Amino acid sequence: MLSILFALAVFIFDLLTPTEINGNLLYVGLVMIALYMRQPKAAIVLAGVGTALTFIGISLVPNDGLSAKTSMVNHALTIAAVWSTAIVTYLHLQSIAELRPLADQDELTELYNRRYFNAEAKRQISAWRRFRNPLSLIMLDIDHFKEINDIHGHAAGDLVLMRLATVLRSQTRDIDTICRYGGEEFVILLPFTDLRGAIAKAEQIRRATTIQQVRWDGRYIRFKISLGVAELANSAWDAETLVAAADQALYQAKHEGRNRTVAAPRLLQSPHRPSSLRKPARRRSGARHRKSRTTT
Repeated sequence: MLSILFALAVFIFDLLTPTEINGNLLYVGLVMIALYMRQPKAAIVLAGVGTALTFIGISLVPNDGLSAKTSMVNHALTIAAVWSTAIVTYLHLQSIAELRPLADQDELTELYNRRYFNAEAKRQISAWRRFRNPLSLIMLDIDHFKEINDIHGHAAGDLVLMRLATVLRSQTRDIDTICRYGGEEFVILLPFTDLRGAIAKAEQIRRATTIQQVRWDGRYIRFKISLGVAELANSAWDAETLVAAADQALYQAKHEGRNRTVAAPRLLQSPHRPSSLRKPARRRSGARHRKSRTTT
């Protein structure tokens, strides 16, 4: 609608102004509306519209006061400016479109990254508040990952991370959102899944991981994972609260011996937001990460 109104305004302005004023040069602005629309093809379409309206204006307005040659040069320069702007705008928007997925993707595993998770979790929680369809979160990390890096090297550790990413893709649905949250830690958003279903899915992933092995330097590396599960409980929760609940459950899985799934305690699923999730859960998470550097 904005582009139509702008095109009509420029067209009328060009018809009403003297021929000495090259009003159709404003069609450059019409093309730049594509930047606002963030649609590369729109730049080409709008340039075509501007060009067509320029020729229509030429046919409707008599050439008074300017020589035919000068008028032709002015219009040719206008059309060149419009299409030059259109091409630059198209290439710029196309580059942004190609780079945008990379900004949301973890380079190593090719899963979504934490930046994308934060945005997607916020969107899905908003949808949950409106429709009340169940929404759960799995948080997991690799047991004794530091030892894998120390014994086999970081390149081997990277292969383990990539293999785990492959397992997570194979064990989840298209509507699930898998993200590398940081280091060896991953999160999975499960829409339309209650706590019972999320626990079943976590166990499915854990069992699939136990049979995995990565070949490195003539040896096979086996690895296992621990998982924490939480379900969104009430509208007072935000993404940070949901992550904190799953993180607390993951911490408990580590504490109980690893290679297991633990659900957030019943207290965390109550209709009231527990004070224990506001800050302490993140402190516990930080403690767990500090400990992982020496014992995980």
